[in-house]
Parts: sequence; structure tokens; C-alpha cells
Amino acid sequence: SPLRPGGGEPMRMLRRLIKALETYMHPSNNGYWTRRLSQLLASMCSYFAERIRSEKLLPPGEFMDGRLGEEDIKEFALLVLPIALQGLFSKSGTVTLQSCTALKHLGFLSPETTLPPLLERVYQALTTLTEVHQTSSALEALAAVIFPLVRAGNFDAGAKHVPELMEMTLTGIDANDPQKTWATLRFLTVLLSGLPLIPIPPTMPVPEGIDPERHQVAREVTDAFADWALRFVDQTFTFIANQNTPLSAASEGGAEGDGGKTDSETRTSEYFFHCTLEVFFYQLGDELYAAVLNKVARFCLTNLLEKTQQAHLGVMLGALTAVKPQLVVDKIIPSLLRILLNTPQDQALPRQKTPTPTKSSASAPPKNPPSEST
Repeated sequence: SPLRPGGGEPMRMLRRLIKALETYMHPSNNGYWTRRLSQLLASMCSYFAERIRSEKLLPPGEFMDGRLGEEDIKEFALLVLPIALQGLFSKSGTVTLQSCTALKHLGFLSPETTLPPLLERVYQALTTLTEVHQTSSALEALAAVIFPLVRAGNFDAGAKHVPELMEMTLTGIDANDPQKTWATLRFLTVLLSGLPLIPIPPTMPVPEGIDPERHQVAREVTDAFADWALRFVDQTFTFIANQNTPLSAASEGGAEGDGGKTDSETRTSEYFFHCTLEVFFYQLGDELYAAVLNKVARFCLTNLLEKTQQAHLGVMLGALTAVKPQLVVDKIIPSLLRILLNTPQDQALPRQKTPTPTKSSASAPPKNPPSEST
């Protein structure tokens, strides 16, 4: 029978079910059952969230006896949250993603119950030095719950966490750890898709209908955007410069399987890199975009990169140009043309190799020159 207001027998049965699943969902207890149980957890939260949304759309006064209240929602969140947090750091990637789905629904349903303990786990995973494998799972969780975290009116303390989370995740862009890099770029793409990197001026009046305290918090949060954006660009330069060229060499001359895996990782890295950079450049204000453009142009014109590094730099330039192409052309193209035109011809074009004489031709006697009489 469906859940009723006040719990009752359905809630008691659900509590017994969740209690029985705790052992099977433990991160160290991995088997064929973990995938289906994690799907059960995510589906249960999804259907519960769908029911709450449907009940809120009903006309006032209709189906009042069957509507779940805030206490019922909180009780459900408290019941499911421990298992979702437990599955977050599972050895199975499927269990981790299903747990993130469950946490996303719980973050919208009961943010005050779900988000504080989740953020505590995330901060621990981002700063740990002994369990680094938890970092990718924490980043996946952040990507799943960032919307309920920053949504206005959903979680009052959410905006204050944004600058610290943005700062702590910068080092996740690491050329030596593809999985962590992809998780970081996914999180930043989701976050930046709804967060313009435009500081709020101190002289801007409080908009009508906005709480002055909330406006002040938003202004303090946006003050850190400019410095973060420049540090993000520096981190991308480090990521490009640290592209592992020996791997590409191994993929050319090594085993076929190793080369295919390296090529796949490179394409995936370039895809996530492009998605994040495109959203990042679109969200910049005019002044900040000009500052970023100067940094990128300086990096392009003062660094000699190898093939793999050039590919990632091309991805960056493509994303930058897609936003304001005329500014990029005016800034970079004249400098590139000047470098090409000023390059000496013997450096610009490879000199032709003189043919090496063969042994037979070197030992052959020279032909007699024609006599003067003839």
C-alpha cells in the first residue's frame, strides 16, 4: 500500500526494508546484487519525488487526506539518506551514480536534512590524503546536488559554500588522473551553466522583493569570481602543459590495446575540456573576458607545445572564439601573422637534403674531359 500521512504500516515496512539493505549496500560488500539494489534506491527516491511534485500541483483542498506533509518527507529522507551516503563511495561506479541520483532527489525534497551531512562528506573527500579514490565520487555527488544547493529559497546556506567548493575543486583538473579530471569538469560544467561569473557592484541597489541579507551574501560570493576565473585559466594552462607525451608515443609504437585506451582517454578528455571551457567563456563578463583573452593570447605566443598539447590548446581557442570571434581574431591573428612573416625562410621551410653519393659512384673514375682539338 502507498505511504500515508503520518507513516503508519507502510512506513514501518519501508524502515524494515532499508534496515535489511544496509549490509548489502556497504562499500566493501560488492557483488551482483549491488547494482539492482542501487537501482531500487534511486527509483524509490525518484518516484517519491514525483509523487510530491504531483501533490503540490493539485488544487487547494483536494486529496488532503492522502497528501504527504513536511514531516513525512523529512522522515523519508532520514530513512534513505544513510544508505545513499554509504553507496556514494562504493567500489562500483554504477552504485555511485545511482546514489548520486538518490541524493539529488533528496536534496530537492528535504535540503536541510540531506545537504549538510553530504557536504561534510564531500569536504572530507576533497581534502583527504589517504583515501584519494573518494575524490571522484565526491565530485560526482557535487555535480548531482549543485542545483538544489544553490537554488534560491531551497537551502539558505548553499550560496556560502560555492566559493570554497569552486576553489577546492580547481586542483581536480589533473593531467595525471583522467577520472578525477572528468569528474571535476562535469561538476564545473553543471555549476557554471547556471552561474554567470559577473560580480555584483557594491553600488547596486537591492532589487525589489529580494531579501537584503540574501543580496549581501550574493554580492560577497560574486566578489571572488574574478580571481577564481583567472586561477581557473592558469590551471587549464598547467593541464595543457602536463599532457603526457610519452603516452602518445607509446600508443603509436606500443600494443594495440594500450594505444586504443590512450586514444579513447584523449578524446574523452578533449570532449569534457571543450564543454567546460565553452560554458566558462560564455559566462564571463566583458572585462573578465578581455583579461582572460590576454592570458590565453600570451600563453599561445610564448610557449612551444607538442602535438598532444597543441590539440588541447586548439580546443581552448575554439571555445574562446565561439563566444566573441571578432575580439579573438583582432587579438591573436595579427601577432601570428607577424611571427610567420618575420621567420627566416630557411627556418620556415626545411632545406632540401643533398643526395648522398653512393659507393659505386664515389669509386668510379671521373670522365675524361673533351680534348681541345675536338
